[in-house]
Amino acid sequence: GGGPVAAAAPRRGGRRAAGAALGLVGVLATAALFTQIGTLGLGLSAAAALLLAALPVFIALPLLLRVRTLGEGARYPLGLSGPSLAFYLAFFCIPLGFLVLFAFATPVGFGEVSYGFDTSNFAVALEGVYVEAFLRTLRFAAIGTLMTLLVGYPFAYWLARYAPAKRKNVLLALIIIPFWTSFLIRTSSFLIVFSDEFVLSKWLGDLGITDGRLGILYTDTAVQIGIVYNYLPLFVLPVYATLERMDWRLLDAATDLGATGWNAFRQITLRLTAPGVITGSLLVF
Repeated sequence: GGGPVAAAAPRRGGRRAAGAALGLVGVLATAALFTQIGTLGLGLSAAAALLLAALPVFIALPLLLRVRTLGEGARYPLGLSGPSLAFYLAFFCIPLGFLVLFAFATPVGFGEVSYGFDTSNFAVALEGVYVEAFLRTLRFAAIGTLMTLLVGYPFAYWLARYAPAKRKNVLLALIIIPFWTSFLIRTSSFLIVFSDEFVLSKWLGDLGITDGRLGILYTDTAVQIGIVYNYLPLFVLPVYATLERMDWRLLDAATDLGATGWNAFRQITLRLTAPGVITGSLLVF
């Protein structure tokens, strides 16, 4: 038995299958449009219009069928994702579609392209100079993320556990304030700080810490320091948020049960703050 509920199950399965099939057809049609748009002889404006129309259509149709399948009770929570989904489509999916469109286009002259299906761009992208630049970028990102973790985690830990309550908001504001300044200006300021003529270079030389002038400008070391400086708030804030919600009595209980400070940190603090560490590391990387 089961009555109406059992009878409705096959209909739901059919609607889901229809939604999946329609979505797949939309994806294939859009992919064909991306790769063969050059044969239509359209300019950039018309191609962009087709692209803007195609992306929402092949995503919205199966989504609408899915909403109908879920029923009235499930429309409300799914509808809450509408604004973020629209923003995501407008500022990520559509620009990503333009990248796909240009990836298969053929360069013509200076700044012009001929739309079509040309894979020669990928062969050029795999040449030595581009691969070397890509690997160099990955190295900078990995080392910069590690250095940011080593600098930012202790500071976030101190801020969440030991910083005076009256000054905590001020310290958080000092972390955020650099973001009020342009990234380019903050980076350019290091041209002054790392200059051999800057007072820091003279002091380090006079104290015997460095052999003569600093000589760090335009080096990999300067780049890594700039990465840590610019992206440190992106790591500190999510880690601080997880540390702020932590119950510090767990560490006291672990100590009472015989755990060392390192074991308590590794098994309790680090595990509970892992989401913040992962989020901050991904943002920095």
